Amino acid sequence: MKDLVISEYSTRTKNVEIVSLPKPIKKFKKFKGELGYAKKDFRFLKEELDVDIVAVFQLFEHGARRTFSSYVPTSDPKGYVSGMLYSIDLDTNAYVQYLKIFEEVQPVGEWDEPTDFPSVTTSYYQAVENTKLKIKDAI
Repeated sequence: MKDLVISEYSTRTKNVEIVSLPKPIKKFKKFKGELGYAKKDFRFLKEELDVDIVAVFQLFEHGARRTFSSYVPTSDPKGYVSGMLYSIDLDTNAYVQYLKIFEEVQPVGEWDEPTDFPSVTTSYYQAVENTKLKIKDAI
């Protein structure tokens, strides 16, 4: 997915670079802006990285997901991808683009087939492919 994000941005501009942030985003200062502005202050990156817009792609979780109540399963396992893709104008700290990723795919047919669980694996790969399509549409 990272390569897809890079290639999609590269089709729209010639100046795409992968940069390392000087510190984790959670340690950036808070930004008190309205709706449409990042909650963290990214503006210092303009001078530090010599860029005008920064795009952030984060995957939080991926794999198979199943809900439980205490130790009792309440659903079948599903293929799952969760994350965010957003870009920020470093002059204003405003979002240029914002995509929240939450993709779940229910396995087709019988999922409880040890040891490989092919239906669950297929649903995971489908969640990944659905996420890629959403990324392509968003950029």
